[in-house]
Amino acid sequence: MRYDHIAWDFNGTILDDAAVSMAITNRLLRERGLPEVPSLDEHFRHFGFPVEDYYVHLGFDFSKETYASVAADWMVEYKSLTPTIPLCAGVRELIEALAVAGIPQSVLSASEAGILRDQLAAHGLLSFFEEVVGREDAHACSKTEAVLSWRDRRKPGKALFIGDNAHDALCARAAGFDCVLICANAVGRERLQSCGCRVLSSAFELKMLLEQEGML
Repeated sequence: MRYDHIAWDFNGTILDDAAVSMAITNRLLRERGLPEVPSLDEHFRHFGFPVEDYYVHLGFDFSKETYASVAADWMVEYKSLTPTIPLCAGVRELIEALAVAGIPQSVLSASEAGILRDQLAAHGLLSFFEEVVGREDAHACSKTEAVLSWRDRRKPGKALFIGDNAHDALCARAAGFDCVLICANAVGRERLQSCGCRVLSSAFELKMLLEQEGML
């Protein structure tokens, strides 16, 4: 199947930042005397959007502090660790192959727009994307409205959304996009099987699939 546009999620789809994210969250939990997330399996079992709800699940009490202040604290450390965070396996190769095939690409994320551009630039990928759509704050709320707004403004035609979680599947469905979810973690993959999207283990696998379908 030929697509007119490829829309990418960023965190966990392009950038392999789950371990860093969990480590920062565990630091915040320790400071509050709360139990830490014991493993990436446990992280993938419960993580979702809006992230504030995930933090409530972990034990944060937002009657005593604001989610905004916690998110700001989290982001300070995340930004400092950005240079150490790798790309997900096969992502660079897929992005480059799509560019060679002449298929426009954009990033649609719930993350802060400025850091998205900085991270893409640090990996030499910013120039591959026609648009980078993100939030103007670090609160990581739902991105459904942003995806719908982008669709209405951009009119991308037949679009494929590449993500890594159930919220990405919901956004794609709301916008009328096809969706592929990529997750190498077994627990995460099991959780995504019910989303109604094709679930793959890596961008390498998606690249091979698109090649087989004659898109690349």
